[in-house]
Amino acid sequence: MEKLQLSGIDLTFPLLEFEKSLKLIRLLGFHRADIALNAEDMGRHLCTSKELRAPYANGKRLREMLAGEGLIQTDLFVFMGDMVQMAQNHPDGEVRRKNREMFGRAVEYAKACSCSHMTILPGVAFDRESMMLAAEELKYRVNLAREGGITLSVEAHVGSVADTPAKARRLLEMVPGLTLTLDYSHFIRNGAGQSEIDDLVPYASHMHFRNASRKSTQTIFKESEIDYLRVLERMREAGFDGAAAIEFCNNEWEEQNRVDTIGETIFLKEYLEKNWRKMKETERRD
Repeated sequence: MEKLQLSGIDLTFPLLEFEKSLKLIRLLGFHRADIALNAEDMGRHLCTSKELRAPYANGKRLREMLAGEGLIQTDLFVFMGDMVQMAQNHPDGEVRRKNREMFGRAVEYAKACSCSHMTILPGVAFDRESMMLAAEELKYRVNLAREGGITLSVEAHVGSVADTPAKARRLLEMVPGLTLTLDYSHFIRNGAGQSEIDDLVPYASHMHFRNASRKSTQTIFKESEIDYLRVLERMREAGFDGAAAIEFCNNEWEEQNRVDTIGETIFLKEYLEKNWRKMKETERRD
């Protein structure tokens, strides 16, 4: 990959109306955008339950909105609802049935907005069967997504059934065709060493970048414990050819509303692009 494919994500600007967040993503110099379908209490942007009532019409409308701003969609991040109550591996079979039904509509939506990559959450740890049940549900979703020409990915996160690099790797190996939306911040926050996380890069079809430490999933650049140069080098070694979103959030969880999301987005975007160019120039000279 000659040029690092960075995208902005509308989640970064939840206080703006959705259309304005797209304009801001473009103003910040991004040509690509990640879009999230959110639970009803997650801000003023697209709501999963509302968007999926008419997946074809609403997906087509999203595609037209993005085209109007000159943006290419790189990922559709679908939150089905409350992380626990609507977990795709919930012990209650009725919850799992509803979740499958919603996922089917999400695939229709992704096809309508011409997005070939979708991210969902892997599920949470309820009991000893949670990992197996997550794998079973994800196998169904991988196959359904593949039929629609969509690559399915999970974001292993704090509080999930895959909250460590080892658990994430185990889940990925249990589900053929499943890929990873790799976000170092969740693993760093849980105390994982960077080398453990680096080993997950070959499983990644998409990535999220943001500053993080063992104290918080989101912080300022100067306090970040992520060695971005090592991450870029690992991406190069693994032949990573997907997109990577700069994903700073603005909400009360982990006090993520204490970071200047615009300023940190600009700084990290420029830092990553500059060092990727340096790395590629060094390769050409060698």
